[in-house]
Amino acid sequence: MKTGEKFDEFEELVLELDMARIIFAEEEEEEEEEEARIVVSIKDITDRKRAEEALRRSEENFHRSLDDSPLGVRIVTIEGDTIYVNRAILDIYGYDSIEELNTTPLKKRYTPESYAEFQIRWEKRIQGDDVPSEYEVSIVRKDGDVRQLQVFRNKVLWDGERQFQVVYQDITARKRAEEALRESEEKNRALFEDVPIESLVVTLEGRMVQYNKAFERSTEKRGRRLPEIGSRMYVDYASNHSIDMRTELIDCINSKTPKTFNEMPYKGRFLNISMAPTREGAIISAIDVTERKQAEESLRVSEENFRRSMDESPLGIGIVSEEGEILYVNRTILDFFGYESIEELRETPFTKRYTKSGYAVFLDRREKRRLHADDSSDYEIDIVRKDGEVGHLQVWRKRVLWNGKEHYQVIYRDITEHKRAEEKIRASLREKEILLMEVHHRVKNNMQVISGILDLQASSSGNPELIEKLNDSQSRIRSMALIHEKLYGSRDFARIDLVAYVRALSQELFQLHKIKPEKIDLIVQPDGDVYMDINKAIPCGLILNELISNALKHAFPRDRHGELQIIIHETKNTEIEILLRDNGLGLPDDVDIHQPRTVGLHLVNGLVKNQLDGQMEVRRDNGTEFRIKFPL
Repeated sequence: MKTGEKFDEFEELVLELDMARIIFAEEEEEEEEEEARIVVSIKDITDRKRAEEALRRSEENFHRSLDDSPLGVRIVTIEGDTIYVNRAILDIYGYDSIEELNTTPLKKRYTPESYAEFQIRWEKRIQGDDVPSEYEVSIVRKDGDVRQLQVFRNKVLWDGERQFQVVYQDITARKRAEEALRESEEKNRALFEDVPIESLVVTLEGRMVQYNKAFERSTEKRGRRLPEIGSRMYVDYASNHSIDMRTELIDCINSKTPKTFNEMPYKGRFLNISMAPTREGAIISAIDVTERKQAEESLRVSEENFRRSMDESPLGIGIVSEEGEILYVNRTILDFFGYESIEELRETPFTKRYTKSGYAVFLDRREKRRLHADDSSDYEIDIVRKDGEVGHLQVWRKRVLWNGKEHYQVIYRDITEHKRAEEKIRASLREKEILLMEVHHRVKNNMQVISGILDLQASSSGNPELIEKLNDSQSRIRSMALIHEKLYGSRDFARIDLVAYVRALSQELFQLHKIKPEKIDLIVQPDGDVYMDINKAIPCGLILNELISNALKHAFPRDRHGELQIIIHETKNTEIEILLRDNGLGLPDDVDIHQPRTVGLHLVNGLVKNQLDGQMEVRRDNGTEFRIKFPL
């Protein structure tokens, strides 16, 4: 039974009790009048007794109903004294008796706000002003707990006098629920207002109840006028006619089921729309995904262009997983191997796709990758095409992200023709090397023949002067033959090791002039490796031949001990400097190296200037020193 119905029943009971009291009072007056008129009479009081019994039962029922009522009931005099309270009142206030309630000051039984309101109402009653018969108050229980009560006040007869009947209903739980609901609604409203998603509340009829700041900003940003609250909103977010948004809204509200629509086109934009049912209708939220959609489209176009560029690339491009699974290959790779599809390439065993040496390289690379020890990203490998032809590929490999995972990108360049061209060049080079070796061999042999003829002529001649000249010519020829001998034994026919040549030439000249090693100390002091081409090596060899021979013949006569020092180094200006020094008798003062009278010095002077484009200096202190410098 509702609170209002209980209160109505309670009022009817109180009125019934008042009527019984009035009837009983009238009967008592009639009996007094009868006694005054008749001194001795017999009167039937059955009806009175019945009325008294009815009144007693009525009062018992009334008190019982008041005590058992869930509503608090007080009977208060006009002066404000409490003459009756039921059990519910004591329970509401937390007191044990009416005496304890009455002795507690009013100020302690109300909150400060309710006590102030009580005083205002009391003043109005004293002044006879109209006081509301229904209001709410906040009381303080004995234990300090605050309760909210709804109060109903009206005048009643109590013991034959007009009093105030005050009925209290404890509405604390309802108030707290309402406060919690209010706080929740405020939080939801704040969340609704501040959420960065365009949102509005729409009723079943399509009228807008509320919109948030994001909707307001978006509308103003697009230069549109904000709709008025209560105006009818046509739910036309989506221009896709396959979806009737108004029908979907009605279904969302009636079925209490949220709905979501992704990437709906709307006036040049793309929106993710969601509908959530509420008490008023539904919240419609829209997230603008236009930029994301455009980015996805740009990415799709970019990926399409990327794949097209990969497919049309002259280089073979493939994506391989860590386990070696082929994830992608372009058309060029299929052409390299001669297969029609990636499936055919995958199904072909590795042993059939590589030569034996190529398969060994493949296994070695895979093992190194497994051990994380392969840092090389550039190598060559030999493959076997589908038709059995052998090809050569240069391979670059690196880690890349493919579909969000880390794999290997492998790039192939067909170097088959390049390898074949290299092989032809190597074969041609081998032929030329053999030819050059033969040329140097023949030149050396011819020079040795000439040297032998000169030696034979010197042996058969009895003229010492002629013999000496023939021996000098023979020495010069041997210096040139020695160069060809060095080139013949070298892998590089374009240049000669000058230091090694000087050592060999010096040793031959020592033997030719029959110089004992203990007589003259030969010191060859190089400053690193020095190489020169044959065009400079031959004149340089002839110069050294003349200067060393002169020192051996003239610097140390008879048994004189001495030292011959040859220093060779390359300057910072890419020049060769040769220093030939002896501590012998020294060059005579009458010898002018720039106007020499001997064939040997004349030959040296001409070779330095004309063949080597160099310079020569001579010092005569403590022996002789020749310093020759020429560009490399």
